[in-house]
Amino acid sequence: MRNSLTVACWEIKQLINKSYLFSLLLTPALILLFMLGPELLGRLTAEQAIRHLYVVDELGVYQDLERELQGSNLTLQLYTGERANLENKVRENKEAAYVVLSPLSLTTRQVVVNTGAEGIPDLSALKAALRRVLQRHELQGYGLPPEAAANLEKGYSIQAVSLVDAADVSPMRRTVQGVFAGLMYFVVTTTGMLIMQSAITEKRDRLAEVLLSSVSAGTLMRGKILGCLIPGALQGLVWTGSAALFAYFYFDQPVWQYLLEPRLALLLFFLLAGYLFFAAVFISLGATMDDPMQASNLQGLVIMIPYLPILFIGPVIADPNGLLARVGSYFPLTTSGVMSARLVFAEQVIIMDIVLAAALLLATSAITIWIAGKIFQVGFLLYGKEATPREIIRWLRS
Repeated sequence: MRNSLTVACWEIKQLINKSYLFSLLLTPALILLFMLGPELLGRLTAEQAIRHLYVVDELGVYQDLERELQGSNLTLQLYTGERANLENKVRENKEAAYVVLSPLSLTTRQVVVNTGAEGIPDLSALKAALRRVLQRHELQGYGLPPEAAANLEKGYSIQAVSLVDAADVSPMRRTVQGVFAGLMYFVVTTTGMLIMQSAITEKRDRLAEVLLSSVSAGTLMRGKILGCLIPGALQGLVWTGSAALFAYFYFDQPVWQYLLEPRLALLLFFLLAGYLFFAAVFISLGATMDDPMQASNLQGLVIMIPYLPILFIGPVIADPNGLLARVGSYFPLTTSGVMSARLVFAEQVIIMDIVLAAALLLATSAITIWIAGKIFQVGFLLYGKEATPREIIRWLRS
């Protein structure tokens, strides 16, 4: 065990370098940039949008449209002159536009906004206002009073509420815990792939003989699995903290209260056990490869194993304690992801399912680590070719 810890410390020093720390801090910043960037760019675009709209009104809806756009940056003007003069006036002003509202618009269901800008400015607010005004005008043409037309515009909000869920459960709880579980599961799978890449790099650089001359293959493998766990946990902690700070300062949502629950310990347990399973699979896979770009089809399918729980997400959301959700909990390749999802979406998970799934996942992880050790012992010193399934079976029998 002491040698495994030594290998783990060495692995941590190899992984946690300047580039890792830079990417660790830069990745949340880039995610926030991609989330907030469109809004910021939208504000800049709004400053360059059209400001003056000429309306040729043949339907008598000008005042209604003016009320709809009240408070916006758009200035409306009713135009009754020649159409050719209007086109020349708009063409000479990139901040101007004109629209013709005629009975033909109701027949063709089309309205054209002619602008003087070279591109297509943001007209989302104007389009929404025109849509409401024309729909209201059409409904009134059928003899409906304005109040009835306004009610029809609102539509209906239909929600599904489970009578089984506790009445005091916050609707934000599932959202926050679901984002946390998805984020942590992503960290688990990417960290497993990081171990595979580390094994391939050391094998390619011919470090395998040097490392195995000091420690056994099993010790080296266990040390690498343990060593990659620390950078993965640090990554998950930084990402979770960044998301929580963003939710607090941008949405005024203190999300920590939804994470500090007893079920969080169970969630972390299944994620950690899943990490051990995936790490063993990926490190054994890395030991059989010289280059991930030259991986065989079978090896490519193995890389897709962590994403199998996606197949059960729909059934888990619909019925967290249903038959398909329980089957996914007992299937070792999907246990970690499915049980994490069930702990998020179910008000109460069946105790027997938790116990059996945990025991099955731990047993499967132990067996997988043992198998991975056998493959790693031989495959890590194999150069020049990739191991075939028949050769891997022969290694396990030896």
